[in-house]
Amino acid sequence: MKYCRSCGAVIKDQDLFCSQCGKPAHSASPCRDLIPAAEGEPRDRFWCELAYMGFFFWLPLAFCKTEKYRTRSANQGLWALLLATASCTGIRLAGAVNALFADSLFGILSGGFYSLLFIIFLSFMLYLVWKCLYNVLQIHKGGDIAPILFFDEAAIIR
Repeated sequence: MKYCRSCGAVIKDQDLFCSQCGKPAHSASPCRDLIPAAEGEPRDRFWCELAYMGFFFWLPLAFCKTEKYRTRSANQGLWALLLATASCTGIRLAGAVNALFADSLFGILSGGFYSLLFIIFLSFMLYLVWKCLYNVLQIHKGGDIAPILFFDEAAIIR
C-alpha cells in the first residue's frame, strides 16, 4: 500500500493518480511516516497530554505549533502544578503548626484541625488527579477538555 506525498491519501497499486489531489502515483510513498502529521493527529496531541504531568506543562508550547489544545493544555498543566505545590506546602505548614502545639492543651484542637485539613487535602488531590486524567482522555479522543476549577478564565499563558 502506498500513500500520496501531497495529501496522505491511500493509493492503490494500479492507480496512476491520487484520487484525492490528482498528483501522479509514481510520487507516492510506501511509508506513511514520511508524510507530515495533520493537525489533531495523536502524535501531535501526545505533547498536550503530557502537559498534565506536572512540570511538563511547557511541552505543548514547544512542540505543538498548530494543535487546538496547545495553550489550554499548557495553562491547565501549569495550574495543576501550582495547585498541587500550594496544597502540599499548606499541609506541610499545618503539620508543623500541629507539631508545635502537640504538647499543650491546644494540641487537641490543632490535632483535630490538622486531621480535617488532611482529609480535605487528600480529597482535593484525588479530585485534581481525576480532572487531569479526564482531560488527558478527552485530548486522546479528540473531545473538549474541561476546566480543572475556575482557572480557564485566569490563563497564565496566552
